[in-house]
Amino acid sequence: MIEYEGMNWAITPTGRWVTTIEAHGGRLAIHAWPEGTWAQTRGQVTPKAGDPFVTGSREEGQPTGKDLHDAMALARAAAEAVSAAERPRT
Repeated sequence: MIEYEGMNWAITPTGRWVTTIEAHGGRLAIHAWPEGTWAQTRGQVTPKAGDPFVTGSREEGQPTGKDLHDAMALARAAAEAVSAAERPRT
């Protein structure tokens, strides 16, 4: 496990790094890969079949980082944007 930008990231046996944040719509799992790609799913650290894909670098218009740290930063920023968008307006 490593800490990066205030978040604890765990490595999986496949080389994917993952952490979670709590958002208004439920837990977001944030995934980052050493080659700079990233993704978000709705669910737990260990993905399960059927966990909904939220967003990621594979989508058109989404950036890809140059390395793992870029991927972690991009994934975190995207997760914070999703969380903010889900926050109820008062």
